[in-house]
Amino acid sequence: MISGRLAKEFGTHLPLIPGYDVAGVVEKTGAKVTKFKKGDAVYGYALFGGGWAEFAVLAENEAALKPRTATLPMQPPFRWQR
Repeated sequence: MISGRLAKEFGTHLPLIPGYDVAGVVEKTGAKVTKFKKGDAVYGYALFGGGWAEFAVLAENEAALKPRTATLPMQPPFRWQR
């Protein structure tokens, strides 16, 4: 693993920073980005890893705006049987 001989098989680049699920605040956007602006709260999936890093770079289609509120059902869809 350390030598990197399996990196080509798994399609990764070394050094590999693990983590795929990301959430945070946009610090900077590229010139062609239209869906996000600096300060937007977002979540996404980093296709090539890097989610555990302090900063992550995602394509515009790999992220979405976080919803302001999330509604959950008041009662679970099942009931504990005794």
